[in-house]
Amino acid sequence: MVRKIFIALTLFTITLGCSNEAGVEVAHSNGGTTSMVPKTTRGDKDIHVYKRATCECCRTWIDHLEDENMKVTFENVQDVTPFKDRYGVPHSMASCHTAIIKGYAIEGHVPAWDIERLIKEKPDGVVGLSVPRMPKGTPGMEMDDANSVKDPYDVVAIKSDGTSYVFTSYPKGGNKKEDGVKVN
Repeated sequence: MVRKIFIALTLFTITLGCSNEAGVEVAHSNGGTTSMVPKTTRGDKDIHVYKRATCECCRTWIDHLEDENMKVTFENVQDVTPFKDRYGVPHSMASCHTAIIKGYAIEGHVPAWDIERLIKEKPDGVVGLSVPRMPKGTPGMEMDDANSVKDPYDVVAIKSDGTSYVFTSYPKGGNKKEDGVKVN
């Protein structure tokens, strides 16, 4: 009887400890994790990233998201193109990694606060955000030298009909919220 109670309490504790809004996550030997709960049931700050194992700027962008209190899981993949295609990222909007949050595609070095704004505002017809290419000075693309040039860039909203518009503009570059100018 004592053994049955012990087993029941142990199972309850394990279940309670593994149950959370993001679900159970399994770590891989390559350092990534996989959620055992469908991404559609995850919280507003839970984001899943598809990236190449050798890409350091992707890892630095993940660090930026975590610094902004986002819960990040990622998979190292050989080719990110199938994920871009699956989630409707046009080739003209492509960058080095693709992430998914609340059903939205996030392409490239999009600042965390723009992702949060997307989730909050839920603009009509928008399927994701992109910072095309890899502009210097974006989150994850910071240069070590304080005097480095920062490229101006736009965070672009991608619509389901294939059109896009500027969501936030960073005319002087930068990776701080106050550097951006809300456009739409």
